[in-house]
Amino acid sequence: MVSNEILIHNIGGHLELKESEIVMLFLVFGAMLAVAPIYRKKCLPKMSLIYAGFLFLIYGYVFTLLKDIFYYGLFNLLEHVSYAISGVVFAAGCLRLLQGGEDEFNSGH
Repeated sequence: MVSNEILIHNIGGHLELKESEIVMLFLVFGAMLAVAPIYRKKCLPKMSLIYAGFLFLIYGYVFTLLKDIFYYGLFNLLEHVSYAISGVVFAAGCLRLLQGGEDEFNSGH
């Protein structure tokens, strides 16, 4: 059976990081970079919550990787809090965009 894990040697032994966690961090970061030009051009002024949602997703993935290296309990808590905040912020951002209607999409032109 092929393992999905990369072994990283640490002072106290070894720890295991899943490749999928690293890949997801890069994918979310890439998605955020794709949204950044829209946010910067202010085509969608109310897009700031969506952008903040991506930031909290990135924080969550970073904490996911850090919990295997340092202070498991602390980073595990921060990971789950970040994901929860991300979900709430994304929902608020979607609601804000829906309430803006067509004018929100045309405001940057």
